[in-house]
Amino acid sequence: MKASRSPKAWTKLLRGRLAAVAIVLTVVAGCASSGEPTSYDSTVENNYLRACQDQFGRDRTVRAADAPNVCRCAWVRISTEIPFEDFRELDNKVRGDPSQITEDETGVLLTQIMAGCTSSSQFPA
Repeated sequence: MKASRSPKAWTKLLRGRLAAVAIVLTVVAGCASSGEPTSYDSTVENNYLRACQDQFGRDRTVRAADAPNVCRCAWVRISTEIPFEDFRELDNKVRGDPSQITEDETGVLLTQIMAGCTSSSQFPA
């Protein structure tokens, strides 16, 4: 039997999941004009950081002043913890069905990364 999560934990996880889905859908797609990316290069990084900050600007789950730090935190963790091929494969899956992020091991990790980076314990008010 799984331990139940507190409402705060569920909120944090949901925010991470929503941000993860919205951002992953735009990062690799944003690279399409210059060809299919093959690694976490500067173009992918720039697209990620821009998409991440834009997403937080729209959904306001993170204070505007914290968004650059949250996005940088997520980028560092994603680019070191998730192999690029797995990230690109996840992008392809969620493009067709965003709910796939919860069915995919990489999607779960990405959601956890986003939730951790949006945590107020990392960026106190």
